[in-house]
Amino acid sequence: MSAYNMLRNGSGAGNGGQPWVLRWSNRIRLTWLSFTLFFILVFFPLIAHYYLTTIDEAGGPDKRIFGPRPGGELCEVKHVQDLCRIRESVSEELLQLEAKRQELNGEIARLNLKIEACKKSIDNAKQDLLQLKMSSARQSTPTRS
Repeated sequence: MSAYNMLRNGSGAGNGGQPWVLRWSNRIRLTWLSFTLFFILVFFPLIAHYYLTTIDEAGGPDKRIFGPRPGGELCEVKHVQDLCRIRESVSEELLQLEAKRQELNGEIARLNLKIEACKKSIDNAKQDLLQLKMSSARQSTPTRS
């Protein structure tokens, strides 16, 4: 066997005894794998970034999710302003409820005083009725002398 045939068939030293077709297919697989990894690691994040940044513009300027708002405000500032507005309205409503509670407590106290006055008048009326019964009973019984 000549040296040319030994190298061509892969039986020469340094090639591991593999035929030239296997060596060639291994290089293609390695090249394909490296390009695939390159695409996944570089282009996929770029494409994802593009779609994430264009999501805001698809919904219109009023419905932006990320980034600055049309007025130059950030989402966090708008959120904090909304929370402050909610806190103010809740505080205002709480003050109104507290005033109404005090008003109702005052009305309850007045009604309790009226109830006590009515109970006293009922007790007085009962005593007057009892005295009238006793006086009428004394008058109806004949006196023995």
